[in-house]
Amino acid sequence: PDARVVHPEAEPGNAFRQGLVLTSLPGVDESYVDLAGFPGGAQWVRVDSELGPIDFVTPHLASSMNNPDCDETSCPPPLCEPGLETGTCQSRQLLAFVDANADPEGITIIAGDLNGVVDQPRIATLLEAGFVDTWTAAGNPECDASTGVGCTCCIGNDEVLAGLDAARDRKSGG
Repeated sequence: PDARVVHPEAEPGNAFRQGLVLTSLPGVDESYVDLAGFPGGAQWVRVDSELGPIDFVTPHLASSMNNPDCDETSCPPPLCEPGLETGTCQSRQLLAFVDANADPEGITIIAGDLNGVVDQPRIATLLEAGFVDTWTAAGNPECDASTGVGCTCCIGNDEVLAGLDAARDRKSGG
């Protein structure tokens, strides 16, 4: 089948707020949602499939280098209270967007730059909402920061781009 590129409207000139979903399925709807902080946003694309609608949500959540505590200006209430880390606020905002836009009878996939590991509040927020870590559900090991096995990026040292090749090493275990 032909591949299709679905490119939600994004903020012109801001590379952090642009993204693509590549699919061989027909796109039905798309949007972009701003999230608290910088970078903070997600693309949403719905495609039609034999299984029914599939909603893809691809966020870019705050990294550890840019994850200040919320205040009433940076993370507006009611979803986020002052003192909450921005990344967790973004996860709450993302879930509110999904609740309002994703098809409740369809499949919703959140996959993007989450900048977190399973035991962090931003990821726990998504898991508590019923999402599943498909990597570990498939029987793969959780990220081991000391070896890098099961990690995708930037774990275990201060080099921002270190570990970008770890995803290809996941299957080999190192």
